[in-house]
Amino acid sequence: MSGDEFLDWASAPEGRRQLVDGVPDATAPAGLIHGALQSEFGSLVRNFLRASGSECTTIIAPGVVPRSLAEHNMRVPDIAVTCTPFGRDARALMEPVLIVEILSPSKRVATWSNVRGVHLDPQHAGYRGVAQ
Repeated sequence: MSGDEFLDWASAPEGRRQLVDGVPDATAPAGLIHGALQSEFGSLVRNFLRASGSECTTIIAPGVVPRSLAEHNMRVPDIAVTCTPFGRDARALMEPVLIVEILSPSKRVATWSNVRGVHLDPQHAGYRGVAQ
């Protein structure tokens, strides 16, 4: 399955979906503690960016196309920051500068799969894990 085919399929509202090596992967929605942490960390990052005068944008649970095997992968981290302008119809980030994953004990394998699956440009991006 390609990234575009995946986006058409994944637009259904139930659950969270990712494309992993061309195979759609559905997961349950985040738990309440996970969601609260996601919201709080997203707010902290956004507030920091605003206070520093940055033009970058914080996005909760965006689709992110990794650098390697981009045609067959789209991951959905908890939080991402992009400094690249995007249009109203944009459906995925190509160049995030920061990705944050909340490390849920019950979804440890899936979270680390995401960490390994999003290959970012090491000179321009960072990946951070936050323990729940």
